[in-house]
Amino acid sequence: MHSPGKPEGWTDLITLDNDPNCGADIEWDLERLPLPFADEFFDEIHLYHTLEHTGRQGDFRFFFAQWSEFWRLLKPNGLFFGIVPSPNSPWVFGDPGHTRF
Repeated sequence: MHSPGKPEGWTDLITLDNDPNCGADIEWDLERLPLPFADEFFDEIHLYHTLEHTGRQGDFRFFFAQWSEFWRLLKPNGLFFGIVPSPNSPWVFGDPGHTRF
């Protein structure tokens, strides 16, 4: 059954955002670790044009902590899907919200 406010064809979708006005299921800052889910909670994690807004360029501790957290959340054989701007894109640092690439 399709849920209002969810993309057609998606079931068991949980949305997370730090903006209280966007209508996400959970309001959370992705820089706040650990994320509010149990170990091996997700079959898939989708992050599209999100990672470049978290952490700081050169902060290897946060980088590895964040990826360890995604690993923790994925079930065995789980899948991670993500998109970030190309390093050659004018939008890498053209968007003032980007903190790393």
